[in-house]
Amino acid sequence: PSGIKEVIIDPTNRLADSYMPDNSSKCNTSFKFNDNLWKYPDWKNYEIKYQPNIWWNSTDGIKLGMNLKSGYMNHHHLFDATAWINSGIQQDQTTENYSDYDKLSYRIKYNTNLDNISLNSRINLKSSYIAGLLSNKLSLIKSDSKGNNSLSVDLVSLYRPENSSDHYISNEYWNKNKYNNRIDVNLNHTYTYSYGKGDINLSLKTSTLGSDYDYSSISLEAINNNKFGNYNRLKVNTRSYFQLGYGANWAPESQLGLSGANNEELSENKYTRTNGVICSDMMSVGNETGNFQMGGGLNLRGYTSYLAPEYKEDGELIRNTNYGTTGASFTTEVDVSSYLPYSIISKGIGTYLFADAGIINIEEINRNNYKTAWTDIRTDAGIGFTYTHRNWGPLETISPLVIRLDLPIFLNRPPYGEEYTQMRWVLGIGKTF
Repeated sequence: PSGIKEVIIDPTNRLADSYMPDNSSKCNTSFKFNDNLWKYPDWKNYEIKYQPNIWWNSTDGIKLGMNLKSGYMNHHHLFDATAWINSGIQQDQTTENYSDYDKLSYRIKYNTNLDNISLNSRINLKSSYIAGLLSNKLSLIKSDSKGNNSLSVDLVSLYRPENSSDHYISNEYWNKNKYNNRIDVNLNHTYTYSYGKGDINLSLKTSTLGSDYDYSSISLEAINNNKFGNYNRLKVNTRSYFQLGYGANWAPESQLGLSGANNEELSENKYTRTNGVICSDMMSVGNETGNFQMGGGLNLRGYTSYLAPEYKEDGELIRNTNYGTTGASFTTEVDVSSYLPYSIISKGIGTYLFADAGIINIEEINRNNYKTAWTDIRTDAGIGFTYTHRNWGPLETISPLVIRLDLPIFLNRPPYGEEYTQMRWVLGIGKTF
């Protein structure tokens, strides 16, 4: 009289099944605390894990949140969601209108395979409202069977509401109440050769329906990791980058950075998206070089936070070139960490020599001025160090944290008042590329 309680297709788990959660009418599911210990995926159940998430920035104060992660065999219906209550505790109360902050923030990520439609295909969905920025992204990704080639099509939308707090903005390269809607197409190829490996990416970007901006670009990035010498101890890593941009109305957060990442890229990193761990004083630009850099753009790290003004022969300012739309650069890092004593290497310390060179446009490129619409070449060189923190105690699935210190001792075009060769230092989070 009570009816059927549960239907199980294969009670003994003997039959081959690529998706075990649907083996039962109740959907095989496990729900448990995420202890961040490495484990093999549970092939019998769709796993749901929860854990607290706490962060801080100077505007929201302490952010108290909860994270949910779920998925099956790291392949089907992968879900990652976090919601925070912004408490205002330990916020910077020396600023005007410090109580003007968002009470809630969220981040949602979902991706799954499209094997029933096309093998080696996935769909990704991302949505977040953090630090006053509403960001949404829908991606379709198709790879070959070996994973060496992939094609992705992304629909991107960025929007900062008019009533969002100004304290979230760490520099001037943001607009409020403007939709930055875009279509991105990326073609990626990875390859190996006798002494290393490479990754080349071709990217097309263009504004789309509903956008308050009008711009487009094509860029090509090639990264190579080479190993030479006895036991491959000498590592030479290179990055070549070229972008051609067009448009009369560029979103400031998406422009090409001379020294590193633009605001769109910075907003994807919890350390740099807003004032907090990295404050606005370190992110602001001026007539001198600064002390903080994130990899990206043309990556001329020695010119970080510098306006890089270009002048005519009569001294008239053409424009500041810390951001542009078209440019090219080449970066080399010679990693000599393996020559350090083991006692130093074992503590996560590495070192390398670096050199960066690049040019950026001073006006929009066209068929008439493509030879003259560039700055003179800028270069920098020096020595860098990294500290990689891998040991998080019992937490085995936490990603390593890389803190970088670069000393760009040489600049070929230093700011006024600085020498070509002098002591300079730049901090960064993560490697430059």
